[in-house]
Amino acid sequence: MDCRPDPATGRLVCTVELDAPGGQTLTWSDALVVSSPPVARPLRSRVPGTGRPPKRVVIGFVLGAGAGGRIEVLARGVACPSERGRACASLSKKLGFEVEGR
Repeated sequence: MDCRPDPATGRLVCTVELDAPGGQTLTWSDALVVSSPPVARPLRSRVPGTGRPPKRVVIGFVLGAGAGGRIEVLARGVACPSERGRACASLSKKLGFEVEGR
């Protein structure tokens, strides 16, 4: 997860990327904000993946005043094998980012 503040808008923009294991294709993804400090309020708590394949999820936070803390995100996806007739599998990854107080 890569996060960058945008001082012009007062927001923090985080990008989450998911990769499928070798021989599989990512067919669905989203990211769920599990927790965030009061200084960084999520614009949405769940954000669907974008693009084809849906490898990238962008999450926005409104930055305010207060003590810093940790943003916790759960990135989820479904990967399907290239071979027909084989089962798809769910993927998940816990990610975090430390936000500085303002």
